[in-house]
Amino acid sequence: MPTLGAIMPALPVRNLDAALALYCEKLGFAVRHRMDGGGGAIIVRDDAELHLTLLNDESWRARPDLIERPIKSGAESFLPGTASLRIRVDGVRALYAECAANCILHPRGRCANKRGARRTSASRMSTATCCPSTSERNRSPVAAAISARRADVGMR
Repeated sequence: MPTLGAIMPALPVRNLDAALALYCEKLGFAVRHRMDGGGGAIIVRDDAELHLTLLNDESWRARPDLIERPIKSGAESFLPGTASLRIRVDGVRALYAECAANCILHPRGRCANKRGARRTSASRMSTATCCPSTSERNRSPVAAAISARRADVGMR
């Protein structure tokens, strides 16, 4: 039977430099490799490896077929923020304290024990890679564009 190894998630980002600054300066990752042309990077911390992939295609904003086919190139700028992952952590309270010291916790983030579960941290990070602005957290750009298009053609 085949054996699976470590999983290296590819996380979409809108701004690679901002994402690298966050992960390296605030979360202690190091750049293992940065792709020529700035299309992505591989970052590591301890046994965790993440692949950051730049997705910044803005052509979707002007496409007439946006409603029928929102994803065409696969690099649309609205895709960052749609991925999630979980990383097993030894010492979650120490990581929580590290994140708090670096001011990257969600305002309602807290570290709690849940009955029947492993210790978890409810610390979501609002960052340039996930939620670049309050308005985008509440409504994605593609949803806003589709709503505007539908209004233009009389659809609700």
